[in-house]
Amino acid sequence: MHSPFKSHLKTAFKILRYLKGSPGLGIHFVKTSGMSLRDFSDADWDKIVITRKSVTGYCVFLNDSLISQESKKQNTLFKSSTKSEYKALASVTSEAIWILKILKNLKIEKLLPVDLQCDSVVKTVKVESTNHIADFFTKGLGTVHHKNFLEELGMLDVYQVEMKGGC
Repeated sequence: MHSPFKSHLKTAFKILRYLKGSPGLGIHFVKTSGMSLRDFSDADWDKIVITRKSVTGYCVFLNDSLISQESKKQNTLFKSSTKSEYKALASVTSEAIWILKILKNLKIEKLLPVDLQCDSVVKTVKVESTNHIADFFTKGLGTVHHKNFLEELGMLDVYQVEMKGGC
């Protein structure tokens, strides 16, 4: 970063406090019988106050396991939320195509159709913003929503896992 402000340092310390407070947090992979690819995307239009640019966020699940995610400032300044959401959908679609090619090389090919979800007018499936998993990557969340979304993403704290059925 060329010229950081105090706010950047403050944010960095928040991130470090979060990481220190959750050392055992990680992604939990679940074995299932079927194979499906599900993608969730979101865009927070006009989010960054200084540049007026939007933020794209998406996550991709193979069955119930998170395999890819991204949260990124969009390079282009859009005049409408629809274009911003479309850009987010294009990003997650590109990621899905790349993942499908990798899986095809691994001889895993029965994953079509891919389920794409976003929370805007240009959507394939209507998902309320409060329940939309990709919001995690575009919006600041309160503690309760943050914990709920971590569970939705399949993230578990290895220090707080409850074993079912004994060892």
